[in-house]
This record gives sequence, structure tokens and C-alpha cells, in this order.
Amino acid sequence: MTGIQKYVEWSDTLLVGHQEIDEEHKGIFAFAAALYDLDLANTPPSMVSEIICKLVDYASMHLWHEEELMMVTSLSVVFRTLNSALEVFYPSYDNHR
Repeated sequence: MTGIQKYVEWSDTLLVGHQEIDEEHKGIFAFAAALYDLDLANTPPSMVSEIICKLVDYASMHLWHEEELMMVTSLSVVFRTLNSALEVFYPSYDNHR
């Protein structure tokens, strides 16, 4: 593709520190690269459509996975916070159980 700025390539500076999420992010970049590398003038529209559909499906799965992890992490933080509050405001709670 001429006249269009080159797409952003994957770099380890984009790692978020969660192996599964990092791999999914790399997958999104791979789909973007596949689209960028197409010669649109000579590529059947069905092939372009197929790549775009796969990218949308993959991105949807990835966002669902990220959201699920955020909810689990948030709940974990909530429970730790409640536990800390119990220790401060009710130090004998462990003995009470």
C-alpha cells in the first residue's frame, strides 16, 4: 500500500505482563499486518472480508477474555480489601470464625 503510513509492528515494549493477553495482542497485530500486506487491487474481496471477519471475531474473544480477567482481578482486590478492613476493625475476627 503506497501513501499510507506503515502499520505499527509488535514490539516487546507493548507487553502487559500477562502471557495469554500478550499472545492475544500479538495475534491482533498479526491480523492487522495481514490486512496491511494485502494488495487490495489484486485480492478478491472475499479474501479481504474473510480476514476482517476473523479479526473482528478474534478481537471480540480477546476483549471478552480481558474483561473476564479484570473482573476476577477486581473481585480479588475487593476481597483483600475487605479482609484488611476486618483485620483493622475486628482484629479478633479469625478467632470468631
